[in-house]
Amino acid sequence: MNRTTFGKLIVGISLGFCSLAAMAASNGKEIDLELERKSVGRSSAEVSSAARPSTSRPAAGVLPRALVIEVPDVPSKPNDGAGASPDAPQTDRELETRAAVAATWAARQSVDHSGRREIYRAGFYEGLQSAMRDPLLGAWDYRQGTRAGESDPRARLAGEEVGTEDAARVAGRSARLRVIDQFRDLSREPALDPRAAVPAFTGALPAIREPRIVDVFKDHPVESVVAHDFGSLDAWRLYRCDDVDDLYDSGWADASRGFDHWLRHHHDRAFWNQLSTTERARFESLFKCAYSHQLEELIHSVGDRVYARGHEDGWDYGSQVAYEWSFREGFAQGFETAVRDGAETAFHGAYPALYEDRYRQLFSEWSTSARPEIREVALADGNDDGVFEPGEALLVRYELANYGGSGDRFTIRLDGGSLSESISSSVYLPRRQIVRSGEPLAARVDPGVRPHTAAELELTIAGLEHQVPFEVAYPLEIGPRLTVGSRDTLAGRVTIEIAVANISRLPAAGTVQLLVDGGSTYVAPGEIGTVGPGVSHRLAFRITDLDPLDLLAGDVALTAVVRGPNAAGVETVHDQLDQRLPELASDLDNRDLVAFMQEVAVGDRRIGLGDMERAQALMLRRLRVDWQAAVAASGNPYKRDFKRGSRTTALGDLIGTYRSETARMANQEIFTALAPEIEALAESMPGVHPFLRRYMKKLGRELRS
Repeated sequence: MNRTTFGKLIVGISLGFCSLAAMAASNGKEIDLELERKSVGRSSAEVSSAARPSTSRPAAGVLPRALVIEVPDVPSKPNDGAGASPDAPQTDRELETRAAVAATWAARQSVDHSGRREIYRAGFYEGLQSAMRDPLLGAWDYRQGTRAGESDPRARLAGEEVGTEDAARVAGRSARLRVIDQFRDLSREPALDPRAAVPAFTGALPAIREPRIVDVFKDHPVESVVAHDFGSLDAWRLYRCDDVDDLYDSGWADASRGFDHWLRHHHDRAFWNQLSTTERARFESLFKCAYSHQLEELIHSVGDRVYARGHEDGWDYGSQVAYEWSFREGFAQGFETAVRDGAETAFHGAYPALYEDRYRQLFSEWSTSARPEIREVALADGNDDGVFEPGEALLVRYELANYGGSGDRFTIRLDGGSLSESISSSVYLPRRQIVRSGEPLAARVDPGVRPHTAAELELTIAGLEHQVPFEVAYPLEIGPRLTVGSRDTLAGRVTIEIAVANISRLPAAGTVQLLVDGGSTYVAPGEIGTVGPGVSHRLAFRITDLDPLDLLAGDVALTAVVRGPNAAGVETVHDQLDQRLPELASDLDNRDLVAFMQEVAVGDRRIGLGDMERAQALMLRRLRVDWQAAVAASGNPYKRDFKRGSRTTALGDLIGTYRSETARMANQEIFTALAPEIEALAESMPGVHPFLRRYMKKLGRELRS
């Protein structure tokens, strides 16, 4: 039962370099370690200088409960033999004898064809599990594997490559930071000092792919370890079963199956054919009882031996798997340890020289070249009020530093999408000094840039970039919104309040204009006078002669414009804000539309047919909003308004107004024409709300009475 073939131990190593010199075929990603380990079953000289401690095979033990045959009681003799043919057996003893013979034959057939295989598999399973659960079996092999992994030259080579590479990376970074730190300290001259303390190795090790136990089972088929004649065995599937019941088919011992087998294959056909129905039933009962007794005896005589053999073979196979699995686990652990040890050793050995070489190189480069840096950038506008206006001059002051050991001349460049053009200038930076701009770089904001534009300029020198954000604007700003003050909708009057703020650092003066409907109505400009820095001024404009229906529909468009001198003293528009007045018809808290219709109905206001239709359309728009509020409310507010005459809904308010003014109405049509429209509206509103629809219609019909 010795193993003669062995599988691979795949150790995946993810390295940061392209390949290992001795393992170029792996491309530095995965290393196939062919584990040429001799079979444990061979002589100790072939395996190791130290032999594996001997282990005793455990006894098979008693048969599992699943293999125990339940023997039924002997069936009693029937009271009546009616139905027997004249040629049938005359005694029950003859039936018992023939049933016993038939059962013995069938039981041996079942044991030979199925039982031995099932019992052997059950024993093999128990032996395999016993071996795999034994913690002592693989201890010696694990140690052997660990030693083999630790001594594998490929592990040491892989570790050395990783450690050396990490040493170069860490040393280069540390040397660079040290040189930069020295040269950025302008208070003293840098001194060459290549000494460095070696840090601890913290690099990432190659990834070792853990061995898989399924590979051990695949690499060691059962036939390579044990010889048996019980059919094929899937050892991996047996190992993964939780219990013997998961793999053992007890149906082979079923008496009914044995009886069916006898019926299909027995040669005593004449005997069976002459039996009556009653005798056949009696024969089958006697057969099954005798069959179970025979199986019980065969299992104790044959099954115990087969189970024991399966247990031995399972344990032998499981022990070989355990040995190999333990060795592979130990090898992977030892290989990883060797990689780490090699990496740490190589890191500490290579770091000092690598650091010194890199440090000297960088120190020489910094000592013999200029190293410019942009330290600070400050922006100022032409009149220094803190606001960058379109077309205004933009001044850039900067502070540069040269940390290098040599002076040099550089071109400094100013770019930006909001500038009229790019600006460049030449500047000389002496060695190890800070240089501040004398005359600022003078650019100009593009006149075409709109106010409230977020802009950015970029200062560049020797490939270094420094971005500075700013906003293009004018000193006077409107906002954030126009505010409605007093309002008389039916009279067409409204007061608009406009806030103007000075966002600059200097006083600013200007005027504010208010245009209605794109300029069709012009409100006289309001003087805001001189507004101090950071101060906000509020003006009120009174607009008259507006169409009440425009106010109700939200069709009044306003444009506020603030003007004042720009940085060059030219009068210009500083800011503009467009806004529409809110729609009042759909505001359920505002009943100006109902009041407007009431004035028309009683004759206090005369309007044309077009305005009447417009007012009715606004009312339908209001009732759509009213429906949504009714759906969200508790109960049925339309029903309450209908039965109580209340006005809790907009529709209820409309009906209540109509009822109260019916007697003095001269123009009822503005109300009554809505009746069919409301009924159609009730049908078209979304949602499944039959009772709401019903009472909405009932309220709407009130306009017809």
